[in-house]
Amino acid sequence: MSRQTFATRRGRGADATRRRGSGVASLLRLALRRDRILIAVTLVLVWALNYYSAEAMGSLYPHPADLVAANTAANASTGVVAMYGHISDVGSVGGVGSTKMAMINFIILAFLVVALVRRHTRAEEETGRQELIGSAPIARHAPLTAAVLLAGATSVACGLVTWLCVWAGGWPSAGSMLYGLALAGVGLSFTGITAVAVQLSANNRTCGIWAFSAIGLSFVLRMIGDVYWNRPAHVLSWLSPLGWGQQVRPYDGNHAWALVVPLAFFAATVTLAFVLLSHRDLGAGLFAERAGTAHTRMGSAAALAWRLQRGSFIAWLACYVIFGALAGGMSGSMQGMINADGEAMLRAMGGVGSTTSTSR
Repeated sequence: MSRQTFATRRGRGADATRRRGSGVASLLRLALRRDRILIAVTLVLVWALNYYSAEAMGSLYPHPADLVAANTAANASTGVVAMYGHISDVGSVGGVGSTKMAMINFIILAFLVVALVRRHTRAEEETGRQELIGSAPIARHAPLTAAVLLAGATSVACGLVTWLCVWAGGWPSAGSMLYGLALAGVGLSFTGITAVAVQLSANNRTCGIWAFSAIGLSFVLRMIGDVYWNRPAHVLSWLSPLGWGQQVRPYDGNHAWALVVPLAFFAATVTLAFVLLSHRDLGAGLFAERAGTAHTRMGSAAALAWRLQRGSFIAWLACYVIFGALAGGMSGSMQGMINADGEAMLRAMGGVGSTTSTSR
């Protein structure tokens, strides 16, 4: 082989490498185009929830004494604390409002990033589109990189929207910024978790089960940690990505240092995902799918439907049982909360005149 031929081939190889590197930007644009409506709808939902909640909190509790009384009663209810978290500063409108809205925002964003990462990685492999894309000069890691960048940018955008909304609603600027950063940190954490689940699972359905189970487990750990606020079990909140967002405590101490935990976790899980990606084949997971049973108990359509849907059925049943127990736990504190700020709530909803207690 002549020197000229070798140099020509080496130059072509360098050009191909550069083209493979540009594949990330192309895939990112494609993913954003496919999911632009879903992302936009979520951003509007986050904006509406946070902006109108921030505005309503000021009119709902016109007197500081009403605010303290209502939220002291909320902290005394195991069900309320398990659902929303412990209100650390019962006298701060921003602290109370962010506690009540944080868990809703966290879960919405967690579900969104799980869907985005799965859709542009494992789902693409199952349909064969990623193999088709791989025939072009695109790097092996490009689809995962694009999916992580899309989910990460969406998390940051949701955090930015939340920050601006609650700040426009009249909450303090420093706490509002940390509130938005806490939301972004939760989204980044579940982006990393899903990226790892993609590499381990044998198919898209299993990946979804693992990722959504991680959300459920995080909620349970956070719930136990908040219920046992002043006990050793409170450390369980630090094992939950949902709990990490609460530990920032916007409007009550502003613990900006707590943001290091989700950022470090995101970096670690994404790095692990890329390492695992290099050790698996396209369309396969590091954990092989279980072999089917040797007997023929699935002799009917109902039996087949049960086998395919039993995991989802059991998971949803467990969710309903947990939330039913939480609702029952909250009912005991409703009387105290209504007595504390019932008149203010009625006036905020448009009532006029005086109110009369009918409790006996």
